[in-house]
Amino acid sequence: MVVGPRSPIVWHREGELMLRLVGAQLNNSVRRSSVFTATGRQSMAPGAFAAAGALQRDARPIRNGGYQLQMQANIVDYLAAARCPLPIVPRMMQSPTLKEFQTIFKFLVQDFTDATNFGKKFEDEALGILKDLRYPNMEGMGKTAFSAPGSPSHWLYMTAMLNWLVELNKVRRSSID
Repeated sequence: MVVGPRSPIVWHREGELMLRLVGAQLNNSVRRSSVFTATGRQSMAPGAFAAAGALQRDARPIRNGGYQLQMQANIVDYLAAARCPLPIVPRMMQSPTLKEFQTIFKFLVQDFTDATNFGKKFEDEALGILKDLRYPNMEGMGKTAFSAPGSPSHWLYMTAMLNWLVELNKVRRSSID
């Protein structure tokens, strides 16, 4: 390939890809710019072709203090009615320890799926279970959220997820009865 003043070449400069044009376009007085930038090419139809597995934003008002208290009460009531082996106290739903959270999560999952085995890496297992159950709001769910569930930045999402599991268990129990 001959590289010269009239041949198209692609080159890299300061984080941008540039394309030199040939022929009649060189004589055109309109300045051309690259469609490729450091942030990527802009879509002509943003959102029209969203990936099938894209994260959805939670439609529930989980940041509302009243709704948080309602979710926490729902979880505590269900755990007490289902005879969770953990001593249930309302303080536990404010900022649980890692062990308390894991016990609650395992209990809710085992109550729903009758699964008894959890691997060594709780974080990996929990994320896999939520994906298998098709939890619709994986926003805020990651390994760090499962390793520090009681932290203020994660507990909001973890409470919403536990409430979803409680509702799932309630639907399952009502369909069995």
